[in-house]
Amino acid sequence: VANCRAAATRPGGTAAGATGTGAAEATPVAGKAVTGADGWLATVKPADIADDTFRPITDHPIVLARKGNEVYALSSKCTHKGCTVKPQAAAAVVPGKDPELVCPCHQSHFSLTGANILGPNGAAATLKPLARYPLRLNKDGLIEVNTTAAVDTPGPDTVVKITP
Repeated sequence: VANCRAAATRPGGTAAGATGTGAAEATPVAGKAVTGADGWLATVKPADIADDTFRPITDHPIVLARKGNEVYALSSKCTHKGCTVKPQAAAAVVPGKDPELVCPCHQSHFSLTGANILGPNGAAATLKPLARYPLRLNKDGLIEVNTTAAVDTPGPDTVVKITP
């Protein structure tokens, strides 16, 4: 499990595109390939992802998600039919509810951790969770995502913990 300090400064004092629930207006992260590390992509500092928000990674089917002091890299492909899930600011609809990733094809819903919370067309949540990608922090404190190693079973390498 990677650890970091949450006190990292944000450009302009705020997380770019991540205000409030931030899910609907999330600004994509433009990743930068890491030299000499096949498949690893440098993204943002953990503090640049506000709590309870998603940040899509430009040109990759991956979404960074933060829940409390944990950051995940989730597949943005629905486990039902492979459509691209989109962040939805659920708190705007139901106060106090976490934002979700919603499939536009059949309305399946997934949590900030990738768990399936509503199945296709309102059915029970029986879909597999979204795949996760391994994460690590580089020497500059940026989250790096291994874009070639999606896993179905979360492990300690699929979360970055932010320690206050």
